[in-house]
Amino acid sequence: MGNKFPLFWIGIRESEIIDTGTLFTGSITIFGSGKGTNYSFDKDYNYRFDYNKEFDNFDLYLNEKALEIIQIYPSCKFLLYYSVDINIVCSEVLERIVCVNDIDIINLLEDKINTRMWLSDLIPLPPFIVEYGENISYKKAKEYFLNYNQFVIQADYSCGGSGTWIFDDKNMDIIKKRINANDKYTISPLLSNSISINTHIIIYNKSVLLLPPSIQLINLENYCFSYKGADFIAYQYLPEYIRKKSKIYASKIGERLRKTGYRGVIGIDFIADEAEVYFMEINARFQSSTFLINKAFRQANLDISVQQLHINAFEYDNVYIPQELHVNYSFYNYAYNVDTFFQIKYLYNRFHSCESVIECIDDSLNWNMDFDANTYLFKIIFNTNISALSQENNLLVQSNIYMNNKTILTNKNWRNHLWKLKIMLFSHGIRVNENAEKKLIKQGGINYEEFEALDLIIENQFYISVPYLTAFSQLSPFEICLDKNGKFFLSYYEKKLAYVNIRTYNKMGLEKTKSGLLYEDISYMGYDRLRIYYRNGCYYKTQNQGCKFCDIENNCAILPLEDLKEIVDVYLDYPNLKHYLIGGGSDCPNSDFKKIVKIAQYIKEKSSKPIYLMSTPPKDTRILGDLYKSGITEVSFNLEVFDRNLAQKYMPGKGTIPIQVYENAFREAVKIWGNTGNVRSIFIVGLEPEESLLKGVKYVCEMGVVPILSLLKPIQSTELHYMLPPSDTTILHICMEAQKICASYGLELGPACHFCEDNSLKITY
Repeated sequence: MGNKFPLFWIGIRESEIIDTGTLFTGSITIFGSGKGTNYSFDKDYNYRFDYNKEFDNFDLYLNEKALEIIQIYPSCKFLLYYSVDINIVCSEVLERIVCVNDIDIINLLEDKINTRMWLSDLIPLPPFIVEYGENISYKKAKEYFLNYNQFVIQADYSCGGSGTWIFDDKNMDIIKKRINANDKYTISPLLSNSISINTHIIIYNKSVLLLPPSIQLINLENYCFSYKGADFIAYQYLPEYIRKKSKIYASKIGERLRKTGYRGVIGIDFIADEAEVYFMEINARFQSSTFLINKAFRQANLDISVQQLHINAFEYDNVYIPQELHVNYSFYNYAYNVDTFFQIKYLYNRFHSCESVIECIDDSLNWNMDFDANTYLFKIIFNTNISALSQENNLLVQSNIYMNNKTILTNKNWRNHLWKLKIMLFSHGIRVNENAEKKLIKQGGINYEEFEALDLIIENQFYISVPYLTAFSQLSPFEICLDKNGKFFLSYYEKKLAYVNIRTYNKMGLEKTKSGLLYEDISYMGYDRLRIYYRNGCYYKTQNQGCKFCDIENNCAILPLEDLKEIVDVYLDYPNLKHYLIGGGSDCPNSDFKKIVKIAQYIKEKSSKPIYLMSTPPKDTRILGDLYKSGITEVSFNLEVFDRNLAQKYMPGKGTIPIQVYENAFREAVKIWGNTGNVRSIFIVGLEPEESLLKGVKYVCEMGVVPILSLLKPIQSTELHYMLPPSDTTILHICMEAQKICASYGLELGPACHFCEDNSLKITY
């Protein structure tokens, strides 16, 4: 059709058709370049309005420009992003609009309440009631849905989250002022542990084509839901039951619509909880995420687009796509908000430095325009997932992408928010500006490769190992800069917080033992602790049962004891060395720990400094007595994941160690080393629900074992690279609750060493 006559797009953004080839001659859009054959309202009026609300001025503009196009291209036709726009165009334009369904079908699908009723016999719906605005109350909602305290109101006609609110007993009066007394609304209980899913369907005369679904990124702003983007990659990691049911239900809906005579594109929204996938609504239009499917078609060298498929549906019985389509993209949409505007603009100026960013599309944004609240500014496209399911089945969004104005740090208040500062540094990571990087290189280079982190010392007091050069750290609001005197300081959104020191690379690590092993391959010198690896690699990795979050190599080479002794000798007089750690990958379950005993004995012969062992627990607890006699003064047997089902899921080898083996080792170790902090266990925050993690904290505290909290840091080369740690708020809550549990048993969160807490969720004032 596009080749028969000039075809013009009528839509929201010019970027909606960037990967449609030569299909369109031009476009009329709200946002665009205003160049060539694009007619853009925001360029002509230097103003961006919130397109989720009716705006008569654009309706007039659309008709005016469409009539101009008709004068220039007498044979032209128009294709609508949103079919309902046939109601706002003049008759001369209306007769040139192509590929529009019967108005009765469109009106049915626009009416969200009637659409639900129409599909109620076909697929699961969330529980809901229908009320006129004047009759809505919190009391009535509670009477219908006894076990819920929060509810969702949705207008009969709504779009992009506009017209959908969350309410409870605290904000009911606020919401009542926003709804119309004479309009109908659905009221549903808030399904708290749930995610939103969208799928494109193209309906033909004899078949239905399902395109790859995505997770919808939805924010709650001022009690209103707001669409922020889509993640096609994260969808691929959802539980199988969600993906399976979404496909089945989408097919059923598509078939019903096909039989009614509907043709072309629709978008279906589902909501999925831990038990079911529920239908929410149908959008009889193209979707905000359509452009990413078009990008995937182009990547696959397929000369097609969703717009072309939509047109084909009105001309052909079926469609054939020669290969399965994979949409390996995600995007996040940014809108004007006066409270977060400085954060948004900061991110806009940083996107080019992040390898996970493909491009930023702003439809020729002019920052000097006038902006409506919530109007579109730009969107960033990523080549990796930017969201993931939490352990509670809620959606997490990467912290550097989601804008949050609740924690604003300054050089005056950061000391009052030390926990928040550390958590934010962990979750956001850090950047180093060009001048600071040059100076660090001169000083020996940044010491980050061991743990993909930069070792930061804030005001000579607080030691924090901050993620550096990771997938999203280049978008961090935190940056290391130089002042005019050449001193390093930490900035937050380009405002100085505090002076810092950065640990540079330890060149001794490049030295070799007599047998030719690099020091750094068998040891690691931290701030004040020398770590010695008692084995190379991990036993469970050699059995293809390694932990899915760990990047230790599959290496079964034996580390000669003489080389390890050589390391001890070399570092014996190292000025900062205060204690030792014997660690490394997990040993085999039946290990007799004899090598560890020999290493500890040698250290004890040479030094009186404390020796810390981190290992899996021995099956035979009598070994603990041998470890104590060898000179070991502290031990840690790391449960990491308390929920043993999840432990086996994420740690196929180590997770099979029975909890009783840990308990036996803990109890015997406490008898030997006491209950004052010398016996510890690490838990990973982000690998299990908060409830079970805190049960694990309580479990070890009851035995006199000190818990250490370590934040999940997904590593690109591991199976769990797609996961995300919890939100900053959740992490802080877990830390505070864990502290309370520890205090109730007369303990403190570990580790005890102020320097060694750099990589753990603890900060000592």
